[in-house]
Amino acid sequence: MVIVQDIWNALGGLLLVILAIEILPNLWKEVSRRVRYGTQRKADYRALADAYEGADWVRQYYVDFWRLRIDWAPHVGGRMRPFQAPGITIDEGGLRRTWAPEGKRGGASAKRVYAFGGSTMLGAGVRDEETVPSLLAQRLADAGHDVELVNYGQPAYTAIQSFITFSEEIARGNVPHVALFLDGQNEAITAEQSGRAGTVFNADSRAEELNLLQPWRRDDLIRHALHAVLPRIMRRYQTLEEAIKPASRDQPVLTAENIGPLSREVARRYLDNLRHIRAVAEDNGVQTLFFWQPILFTKKHLTDHEARYQHDGASVPELRAPLFRAVYGALTSDPDFRSMPGAVDISGLFDDTPEPRFIDPFHLAEKGNAAVAEAMLPHVVAVLEKS
Repeated sequence: MVIVQDIWNALGGLLLVILAIEILPNLWKEVSRRVRYGTQRKADYRALADAYEGADWVRQYYVDFWRLRIDWAPHVGGRMRPFQAPGITIDEGGLRRTWAPEGKRGGASAKRVYAFGGSTMLGAGVRDEETVPSLLAQRLADAGHDVELVNYGQPAYTAIQSFITFSEEIARGNVPHVALFLDGQNEAITAEQSGRAGTVFNADSRAEELNLLQPWRRDDLIRHALHAVLPRIMRRYQTLEEAIKPASRDQPVLTAENIGPLSREVARRYLDNLRHIRAVAEDNGVQTLFFWQPILFTKKHLTDHEARYQHDGASVPELRAPLFRAVYGALTSDPDFRSMPGAVDISGLFDDTPEPRFIDPFHLAEKGNAAVAEAMLPHVVAVLEKS
């Protein structure tokens, strides 16, 4: 009985430790939030961006936006799950709703324009009618063009994932008259994360998740489960383990010394991708446009919000801006890019804009999207007249 009582006391002590480390801090945070914000959750910092100019729809938008989910999709990794909320509509194919004139959505006479890219093209942070494709569709309609514009933008897609999506649509017989691509930021972000060019978002995490349910990875599954259930305890254990074995610590993947060669490799891989897209497009009679998108890190006049959150999520904050500038400089100065038909550099669109345009380090508010659509418009009109 004494042994049983000792075991019982030990288990009780362990449960008290877990309670103190894992449950009480979360409970305290929840009570603190309720006292400060009432029944509403603390607003996402993006909802407080000055670029929204105090719009009343924004706070609820982010509550809904973070309910979006991504399902696995072959070849590209993932695609949006169907979703419906005010201002956010994802259809059964995983595509964001794009504005179209009443009664003329997808008419037989309309020229098809397919738009590819990552979350900026998708429209993260803006309503359905204010995405870049929606705003472009409105401007084309105002100019008298009968166009069906489809938004294939997906969260975190890099140029290679957009190329695969474009190729798959061609293979299915969905051949547009014009395909336009908006790239740049995700090529730099994935390089920042991994120290490699031409990869995808969170590549190391995707590799870690592969076959996690297989018997030979049971130890890894248990480790991940413990991190999910007991995150604070596991972080303390990991800190202790690293203190005992300093050599086991991961080395930073991004250093000041490798920014130069890495940025040149990013530009080279991106240009190769454009050549592949052009080859497929030419074989199928598709006109192509490649827009190199604007970034925050060349904007000369940052607002307080833009400056405060420019390093959000960066593993090495002081190297983020130098990396982005190096990647962008490597591509825009490359003679192959400058001479490539359909390649358009709009990266400096907001360089001299003092007003707020960005809601976080990478995404634009609605006025920013409007400026991007205006910059695209003459190029799209020109290729529509050719197609």
